[in-house]
Amino acid sequence: MFEGILSQLAILAILNSLVPSMGGVAGNQTLTLVIRGIALGHVGDSNAKALLNKELAVGFLNGVIWALLIATVVAIWKQDMMLG
Repeated sequence: MFEGILSQLAILAILNSLVPSMGGVAGNQTLTLVIRGIALGHVGDSNAKALLNKELAVGFLNGVIWALLIATVVAIWKQDMMLG
């Protein structure tokens, strides 16, 4: 009787693990680049705000692109636009 709901919940459980994983990878990459920049003297008081704004913009754009891509794949795969 609940086969449809259970199949949707199973896919949500799978997709739910993607979000923290992608966030962790992006955070580690950003942290690595910032630490490297500080060590090499490329990050200082004069450009810290510009670099922070750039990282925020890239992070936002990256999130939007991946959200649209994953939503499209899920909507096509499961043939359910609302699930995507």
